[in-house]
Amino acid sequence: MKKLNSILLFACLAAYSVPSWACTLNMGLNLKYGSNTSIVSLVYNNHTYNNVYAGALSATLTPTSALPKGYPSSFDTYCVDLNDDITVPTSYCVTMQPISGLANGGGMAWLYDQYVNNLMGSVQPSANPKYDQSAGLQIAIWKVLADGESTNLSSGNFQYLKTDQIASDANFYLTQWANSNYQTADATWLVGGTYNNATNHAQNMIGPPVPEPSVFALMGACMIGLTTFGWSLKKKRIES
Repeated sequence: MKKLNSILLFACLAAYSVPSWACTLNMGLNLKYGSNTSIVSLVYNNHTYNNVYAGALSATLTPTSALPKGYPSSFDTYCVDLNDDITVPTSYCVTMQPISGLANGGGMAWLYDQYVNNLMGSVQPSANPKYDQSAGLQIAIWKVLADGESTNLSSGNFQYLKTDQIASDANFYLTQWANSNYQTADATWLVGGTYNNATNHAQNMIGPPVPEPSVFALMGACMIGLTTFGWSLKKKRIES
């Protein structure tokens, strides 16, 4: 019993320091909107980048047996990495990490959680194509990644200088986030490994949050262990 209590107590401490759902998987990526995917130019750290795909990618994670319970194997994803590039379609190894480990991760998670499945929602349901709305969301995510609470697309470390529909949509998402008092949310940070057998890294992406029940189950085991541990101490005092 003493050994079991020690194991459970260790598990409780680990639950607050290391994500129990970290694992390494293969991620396949395809353009969600195919040839309609928006191609943009942007400025990042005073460098101009042309012909950049902006918008949702369709992700598939394998092996599914390595996924946390209840986590989807297929979902829409967005890039949260302006320092690395990839050519789609592709696949590479990723490690699942908490979004809190990424600077401004909570803000990007809020945008992702709010709009990944509904984009502009009921605000402008038919104002422009989904692929442009999706590109606007990608631009907004990149802006939060690079500049935190700044919502001005024409200044800062990240800039999108065109005054087109994509810029309008990006401003919509950023305004909604600003009106929420820069609320944060949860998501999964999919950290890319080496790419094309080279030393550079593949892009990091964002995915759905890990379902809570797995955390609750561990916490339940902690409570049982602590209760049992407390009872054994009480019993020892009585016997002595």
